[in-house]
Amino acid sequence: MNIHPIIVHFPIAFLFIWSLCELLPISRWFKSINWTPIKNFLIVIGFLGGWVAQMTGEIAEELVGETELVNTHSAFAQASMILFGIFAVEVVINFIKTKYFNIYYKFGILAKIVDKALQLIQNKPFRFLLVLLALIAIFVTGVLGGVLVYGTSADPLAPFVLKILGL
Repeated sequence: MNIHPIIVHFPIAFLFIWSLCELLPISRWFKSINWTPIKNFLIVIGFLGGWVAQMTGEIAEELVGETELVNTHSAFAQASMILFGIFAVEVVINFIKTKYFNIYYKFGILAKIVDKALQLIQNKPFRFLLVLLALIAIFVTGVLGGVLVYGTSADPLAPFVLKILGL
């Protein structure tokens, strides 16, 4: 039984909404709302759900068999998980830093390396680029998943994406 199509939609929605919150000036539009906990929830739950979706996708791949389309879909799913995973890990590390400050900095050089990585991720242009790449990766993953299930006629963007990817 293939449960991948059932599982995959919530993580995509959460990660898509998180991406929009990161890319658009939502905090300026809705100044009375603290967006940090909302975005933290979206990225962590979206990433964990994406991890489950990826596992069910690997099971579905065994049922469907390997094709170039399936392999490309899988590659974009992995890229999505890596990119969104960076931001989910950032949230977890920031939580650890605030709750367990003394323990965190006992790791010395490792804590300094992690702090430098966090500074890079929080650099606005670099962050924007990573979020945009993550959004594109999950978009292409979704389009290819739709093509696998419904064919090329269900999504008007599918032929365009397939042509760009040479599929």
